[in-house]
Amino acid sequence: MSLQGLPSLRCWLLAATLLVGCGASPRDELAGHRVENVNGAASQLTALPQVALDDPLTAVELQALVQIAEQLPGGDLPQYESQTAEQSLYSSLAEWVAEERLRFRQGLDPQWQAEQWRQDTAISRELDRLDVDPEQLAVSMLRVSRAWTSHLLRQQQHVAEGDPATHPGTMALSSATSAQQRLERLELQLAHQLQFTNRLFSRAHTQWQREQQLEALRETLACVELARMCASMPEQHLAVVEQQHELLRPLFPTSSSVAEFEQRTESQATILRVSAEVPAR
Repeated sequence: MSLQGLPSLRCWLLAATLLVGCGASPRDELAGHRVENVNGAASQLTALPQVALDDPLTAVELQALVQIAEQLPGGDLPQYESQTAEQSLYSSLAEWVAEERLRFRQGLDPQWQAEQWRQDTAISRELDRLDVDPEQLAVSMLRVSRAWTSHLLRQQQHVAEGDPATHPGTMALSSATSAQQRLERLELQLAHQLQFTNRLFSRAHTQWQREQQLEALRETLACVELARMCASMPEQHLAVVEQQHELLRPLFPTSSSVAEFEQRTESQATILRVSAEVPAR
């Protein structure tokens, strides 16, 4: 799934990329299968199971998702569309933060995403051809990509710590603790940024300065939301994704995709120090 059509801000690109399984380039490995199987594809597909977001993950669901991608143009899944940011001024910073959180979460709502795909003639035609329900596809994409992102973060943690082979229960506990600590660090970072922004906005400032600081806040908010999802990931979901790593690897982001997120998490509370300068014209 390409990055085109996702939010323009780097932070939203990063979070959306990790959460909905986008790729940065066409998936040639999958596209090759589609050339061979495009005729009569629907009858050969494993049906997506009817599941809710928090239901146990299964290998059958992962295999069905990959098979669908194989039959779509470019060997890729549909893009997750983004909620358009409102440009109106809010009465308070707290109101702005609440709206941004809501926009981020609504952008990952499977029902909303399914409606966007139904309105896209090309996507709707392809999903109809494969007899794939748009909403169930959106549910499965989000379920699998959340688990995949958590899996990549766990891998990076073990590499960074030089983890030897340990008891699975100990490894799971260590990963859960790390995910919770990541979330707590980001929430502290967000609190520091909000304090600074309140002080900044109490003084005279240009529209450009305001936009730059709000963009920095958007970045942290997106990372907090991503960290919250990873911190609540069931161990069973991670185990299934780990078992199916090679199957999913061509379709979902690589470990390098989480590097920026990890760097953002491990850094000290970063606050954009807006100067009095304006961008060059």
